[in-house]
Amino acid sequence: MITNPTIETLLARRSVRAYKPEQITDEERDTILNVGVWSPTGMNNQSTRFIVVQSPEMRAKLFDAAGAFPNRGGNPFYDAPTIVLIFADQSACTPFQDGCIAAVNMQNAAASLGVASCWINCAKELFSTEAGKALHQELCLEAGLEPVCAVILGYAAESPAPKPRTEGRVRCV
Repeated sequence: MITNPTIETLLARRSVRAYKPEQITDEERDTILNVGVWSPTGMNNQSTRFIVVQSPEMRAKLFDAAGAFPNRGGNPFYDAPTIVLIFADQSACTPFQDGCIAAVNMQNAAASLGVASCWINCAKELFSTEAGKALHQELCLEAGLEPVCAVILGYAAESPAPKPRTEGRVRCV
């Protein structure tokens, strides 16, 4: 297998669910967000929007809104110091895909900088609740922007070990 620093980063990245309270640097945050902004989008519509939540007050509001979900235990944001909410303009040709590409690119950029991350899938569900709709307005999000996911960022309090890969997932024809 060919290897280089990019391949090594991609293979080593893991989803982290335990974070130190220390905030990432502004430079790390801005670099990761710039990667999201420069991620490809369908027909170059640039449909993605990023809301960065670092204030303890807004993080608490997100946690409270997400805590209203039945059958969910604990903080779905794992107490990460930075939460990036990814929204996409639903009038674009590929809004969900655009948001997904940005999320993955930002996670890989974070890994290359030594910043841990995890994809958080509850954003769509969170913003469909009454509390979430109020947060949508409080965050001054324009109409037509729908949540895709969230990416949490911080410094890992523990690093998960890689799990074995399932055999037979690739077929060359």
